[in-house]
Amino acid sequence: VNGALSAMSSACPVCDGSGLLLTDSCPLCCDQDGDADDSTSSNSSCSIGGSHEAAGLAPGSVNHWCDVCGLDLQSSAAMAEHVQGRRHLKHVAGSTATKRLQRTQEQPTLTEESFFAKLAGGAFKHIVVLTGAGVSTAAGIPDFRSPGGMFHQIRCTWGSRFPQLLHSPEMLLSRHFARSQGQIYENEVQPWLRSLKWNSAEPTAVHKFCAWLQRQGWLQRVYTQNVDGLHLHADLDLPDDFVVEVHGALRNDSVVLYGDDIPRRFNTCCRQDFPKQPSESGVDLLMVFGSSLQVAPFCALPNMAPRGCTRVLVNMDLWACMVNDWSPCHRAGPYADCAFGGLAQTPGLARLAGRDVQLRPLWRDLTAKKRWPQLLVEGDCDAFVHRFFNSPTAAASNLSHSHEQSV
Repeated sequence: VNGALSAMSSACPVCDGSGLLLTDSCPLCCDQDGDADDSTSSNSSCSIGGSHEAAGLAPGSVNHWCDVCGLDLQSSAAMAEHVQGRRHLKHVAGSTATKRLQRTQEQPTLTEESFFAKLAGGAFKHIVVLTGAGVSTAAGIPDFRSPGGMFHQIRCTWGSRFPQLLHSPEMLLSRHFARSQGQIYENEVQPWLRSLKWNSAEPTAVHKFCAWLQRQGWLQRVYTQNVDGLHLHADLDLPDDFVVEVHGALRNDSVVLYGDDIPRRFNTCCRQDFPKQPSESGVDLLMVFGSSLQVAPFCALPNMAPRGCTRVLVNMDLWACMVNDWSPCHRAGPYADCAFGGLAQTPGLARLAGRDVQLRPLWRDLTAKKRWPQLLVEGDCDAFVHRFFNSPTAAASNLSHSHEQSV
């Protein structure tokens, strides 16, 4: 009895050891195509033997198991038909893409010294700079989210009259508030904003650095969230074509409030700098100064950089730049769905330059680390600029003299 049970347990599970399946040879026991010694099919990426060895079949017995799809086709004819099918080819393409991603190494790690050396050596010829409120604090203009910043001042000045501003101070700068509180906005809010003395502010080191990049012939564009107009200050002599004021400017009453449409020029320049086909973009360096990347669609711009483009982020608080209202499991803010001009119609995505772009920060994302060389610096933006011009590589390239004159 034990012998019979042993024989049964070792028999083929399809033909019970007879070697026949109906009138045909058993596909598991017999090699109809004479490929018993092959371990894989050359055109299918499927295993021919591995899975059934694991199932306890004798070495040398043949099966037609597709490792890609997880199916036993039971005959060479079925296997040949299967590997030409749409489902199998789709799985093969996905498997190949996954393996290719796994083989991809992370981009080289950047240090501040290595980045300075490349920048001073002229390695970057098409530079895009993104600036936020943090670049103008040295000019006496408060940023938004830091202690004592604009939002803090709004809460202190207007919170007692409009309690909703205590929770969402940005609402004071919304089109909804301007319309619903028309007289207050025109007679009180606007004069208060002008009293912040933005008109008397002078360009900071970052503003001068951008103008210096343009004189070097390396600057492609500056995108700024700021409405202070300092990038176009007369002392800098930076041509208007190089600057996109994403949220408008105080000097010409073109300030973009929450809920307003973004200026058309923003999308036009995005199409030029970040084409629909990323391979057509020549941008090789994207630097972000003084922005926590919380407002759409501006926060999507770093994610439009083409593969291989170096990305640099400089901010006083790096952690504030790592999440925003479109990050997974993050509480959505009051403008997460509408953003500016309804550009974020799909949660987490903005339609920019003819393509969908992630709104959430990707600085820590594993895929991002494989896509872009990155340098993240926590600290003062002006200090970063001064360190560059004082670096040995900048001095060796005779850039220090230019630094003294322009910065």
